[in-house]
Amino acid sequence: EEEERAIEEIFHDEGLLHSSYKVGESIGSAKRIDDVIGRYIAHLKHSFPKHLNLQSLRIVLDTANGAAYKVAPVVFSELGADVLVINDEPNGCNINEQCGALHPNQLSQEVKK
Repeated sequence: EEEERAIEEIFHDEGLLHSSYKVGESIGSAKRIDDVIGRYIAHLKHSFPKHLNLQSLRIVLDTANGAAYKVAPVVFSELGADVLVINDEPNGCNINEQCGALHPNQLSQEVKK
């Protein structure tokens, strides 16, 4: 209870909580990076050991409707693998929904084909 009261005091002390907010010029900046996905793909491929390749491998890739759904298939494919991608239709709400590491059944079935 003592910890809860301390947290509540911080929350209700507007001066303490709001003094850390950044406004105006102190916020910082953001910039758009041209072809960020292409550059990231190039970086990932460059980090792959040069003496290895994925030719003759068939990879079933479950992107779990997550952030890697665009990048991962391109990387593996450009490294020579035959890639089958599943769960690559994110809608902002369906990440890991009946797929991914916690639900490997679909992946397992595709690998067995």
